[in-house]
Amino acid sequence: MKHWNATERFKIEAAVYDNKAKDFLRHINTMDLIIDPNVFPFPNRDHVDFINYALTCLGNVDGKTFLHCGCGTGASTVYFAKRGAKITGIDISKENIRICKMRAKINEIDDHIEFISSPVELLDYEDQYFDLIFGNQILHHLDLKMACMNFAAC
Repeated sequence: MKHWNATERFKIEAAVYDNKAKDFLRHINTMDLIIDPNVFPFPNRDHVDFINYALTCLGNVDGKTFLHCGCGTGASTVYFAKRGAKITGIDISKENIRICKMRAKINEIDDHIEFISSPVELLDYEDQYFDLIFGNQILHHLDLKMACMNFAAC
């Protein structure tokens, strides 16, 4: 079994998710990017139970400084921003971040969100900068030891 160093893994994962994002763009229209702040945009039905549990744990996000790790195409990120979070979305894919920015603009909250194309492991924020950190099925993509060195909560 080959073990990838972090730089190789970052490049491979970015390319995979850039391709998925380009395919996503070929199959959507502007209305597909609209997010209802009253309905969480579940990525698929298999995630309902554990995301509902996470949403209960997060509670009211209004006014909270929030990091969304592995934000993908930004549906959840925009949802949280529409609910009042000061949110930063991070994803390794530049193409996903491009879609995130489109989604934020269409939802008229692009001035309330920061999007970063970077591996989570390379984030550089001061300890306890974020009130909340959220991610959906991202841990298996991370070098956990490297990622946790960035966050005092780990």
